[in-house]
Amino acid sequence: MKTLRYTKLQIQRLLNDSLITSWIAIGVVIVVFHQLNSNITRGPWNPNPTAYQMIIGFDFSSLSSLYYLILPIIASVAGVTLVAERQYNHSDLLEKSRINKHNYLLANTLAALLVGGIITSLPLIVDSLVAFVREQGMIIDPFTVQGQVIPTESSYFKIFLNHPIAFLVGYIALTFMFSGGYAIISFLMFLIFKKKV
Repeated sequence: MKTLRYTKLQIQRLLNDSLITSWIAIGVVIVVFHQLNSNITRGPWNPNPTAYQMIIGFDFSSLSSLYYLILPIIASVAGVTLVAERQYNHSDLLEKSRINKHNYLLANTLAALLVGGIITSLPLIVDSLVAFVREQGMIIDPFTVQGQVIPTESSYFKIFLNHPIAFLVGYIALTFMFSGGYAIISFLMFLIFKKKV
């Protein structure tokens, strides 16, 4: 019970942290700027454009690449913030004395996973919603998206054609887990290097 309360407290601390909030804001600014500057070219080769041609990760724009280049940095901020702030004011010693070391690591790892995923997934959700508002096309023509959104040789191409929303949710969930993993790695690495110094 103490561990669960401590985990909730750590998540609240991270989400209230100004550095985390600023990184979420930077991510939202990138995706909004991406949506303001992305256009779908219409023509005989693209008669039924879809919103997926404007979503980060599905188009091949430079802002899409920028988002995924800074994704590990953004996600790592959550793990580093967990350790750095506590060690600065020595509250980690008090926290370890209230719950044992194993529960301390477990709670902070879970908090890093959740907040690291939120930092990067929230802007992607905003990007997807804005794309769906701008371009309501949902019926995906396999000829239109060949070589644009997802390679036809991919095993996920049929899921993308038949269940595009489920594919998008899975894509964001995968990004969430990947980013949470970065946050956990940065948290654990920071702890290891702190012990060696």
